[in-house]
Amino acid sequence: MGEFAKIPNHPAVVALGEEVGLQQQVQNMENRVNARLRAMADNQTARLSNSYCTTPHQTLTALVNSTTGEAIDNFPRTPREIKQLNAAEVDRLLQALEKPIEGVIATRRTRLLLAVGVVRELKMAAA
Repeated sequence: MGEFAKIPNHPAVVALGEEVGLQQQVQNMENRVNARLRAMADNQTARLSNSYCTTPHQTLTALVNSTTGEAIDNFPRTPREIKQLNAAEVDRLLQALEKPIEGVIATRRTRLLLAVGVVRELKMAAA
């Protein structure tokens, strides 16, 4: 029984365990890269759709979290909703899209509109 106790510390067993650990790390990294690539593709499609937005009430296509590819909770449905978001919500959305949160609130809202693909100046007073 004494010899069996040494098996977990044998160099071959230790090396095998390290290899399995490295394989798991590589797999995790590959999963994260794939999630980011899917998010990039999904967001590019959503931005293209949103680039046709011409009125403040037009429905936006929601983007996904740039890192995880998961849906962003409470994504604004229209450009008007983006213009009405408070600072904390704007920052939360910008961070989910990996965009900077510096500047005054008006600048950050404009940055968010551009990040979701709204590229035309919208007349927000229009009903």
